[in-house]
Amino acid sequence: MDLLGSAVDANGPQIFVLTDASRAQSWRGGTNGEGDLALGSDWARGFEAFYGVPPSEETAGDDDTKQGMRVLEADGARVELVDFGSSGWLLVYRVEDRLVLVDGVFEDEQEAESAAGEDENVPTSPAFADYVTAPPSDAAAQGGVLEVPSGWLVAMSAAEAWAELNGDMPPTMDQLAEVEDDVFQLDDPTGGHAVFVRTRAKKYRVFVEPEIETDWGSAARVVLLPA
Repeated sequence: MDLLGSAVDANGPQIFVLTDASRAQSWRGGTNGEGDLALGSDWARGFEAFYGVPPSEETAGDDDTKQGMRVLEADGARVELVDFGSSGWLLVYRVEDRLVLVDGVFEDEQEAESAAGEDENVPTSPAFADYVTAPPSDAAAQGGVLEVPSGWLVAMSAAEAWAELNGDMPPTMDQLAEVEDDVFQLDDPTGGHAVFVRTRAKKYRVFVEPEIETDWGSAARVVLLPA
């Protein structure tokens, strides 16, 4: 398995943008809403899609996550979101022809350098590698089909704005076409970051698994299988 990189959900429940780079361009996170809860924003509409209620002082920190995948319209563009896990730190792996996203809190960690060139904390236990590389479990819910027509998948916090990554606009589609690496990361101003992954398929079936508790920690997975 290859550790590609990571994304951080710096604010709120564990809802991530997981979409094609061309679609992510329309996403404005919580910056296009009103008030501390960003009511009316892209993120608030994503929150309501998963939780069934708009964000409020009572629900903004709700840990009763409704894990799964949703498709939202943002500025007229289709954008996919995924809600899973509970820690808000998303590790992205490539395992043969599939992509695996892991959200977890780990015991007995060690540093591992990702393909994006960043140091990430991962469990030392060999059982963690078995978990990452396993096919989707019987408990997984199929979230639908994720299309990646540009060949670049983006994973980032749904609370953050695409336009704020790296303090400037992220790469355009023309610029991405010139990128030689298969993965890279960009920071956002609040301490999170997004990971960009060059995909080997243009369509993936999305499987969202419930959280598990193990000797090496707790974790939840999303597995993307070529469709």
